[in-house]
Amino acid sequence: MKYRVNALFLSDLHLGTNACNVDLIVSVLKYFDPEIIVLNGDIIDFWQLSHSRSWTKDHNNILRIIFKLARDGKKIIYCTGNHDEILREYTPFSLDNIYVVDRYEYNSEYNRILFVHGDAFDFVIKSNKWLAKIGSIAYDFLIVVNSYFNRLRKIIGMDYWSLSKYLKTQTKKRIGILQKFDTLVAEYAKDSGFNKISVGHIHIPEYKTIDDILYINTGDMCETGSFLIETVDGELQLITDFVTWKKSN
Repeated sequence: MKYRVNALFLSDLHLGTNACNVDLIVSVLKYFDPEIIVLNGDIIDFWQLSHSRSWTKDHNNILRIIFKLARDGKKIIYCTGNHDEILREYTPFSLDNIYVVDRYEYNSEYNRILFVHGDAFDFVIKSNKWLAKIGSIAYDFLIVVNSYFNRLRKIIGMDYWSLSKYLKTQTKKRIGILQKFDTLVAEYAKDSGFNKISVGHIHIPEYKTIDDILYINTGDMCETGSFLIETVDGELQLITDFVTWKKSN
């Protein structure tokens, strides 16, 4: 039996890359029964499609699941991100019950949340897109390296540890992205008349208050495997360990 929720919020699936966690995405989409699904950017990684061979039948299957959910009456909101920014040339547009937009205002009986991907608040993306694209390619390569790295750790009896995630986070800290990003997002929410905002982009899940603004970063569906739900009672839950969460619910 599916787990009923009001809404399911996912970001950064990065279909078409080695980083894409196909099994987790399929499990989440099949486990929950939401009225609406918000896909908050970087769903299809168009940056990688031109040179990557990472698109597989499993990635096609994820798209089939999403389109089937739409045909079955689920409302699907696809907010564009920087990796799927090519779609911004045509927004807003719809494909049956799938709506492609650049930002989305979610309103339920319990919550009013502004959804944007978040790349607009990343000064590296805004000023050095070429550097960001090189970083994206490097990260995809690190995912492959990371798999061999953790096979070795397993052989010698050590737990899983993400080298790629560590290097990406440390790089962002060193160039100052994380120091400004959260604050700029909160300011944008306040200027837009919202006291709750959800973003993705930096792949770091967070749920905190900044100057009376609830800031939620859904993280990503690659390495952190994190996402957000609104329960039938209106509670917002940021899930960072799906397997453990399922056991307790």
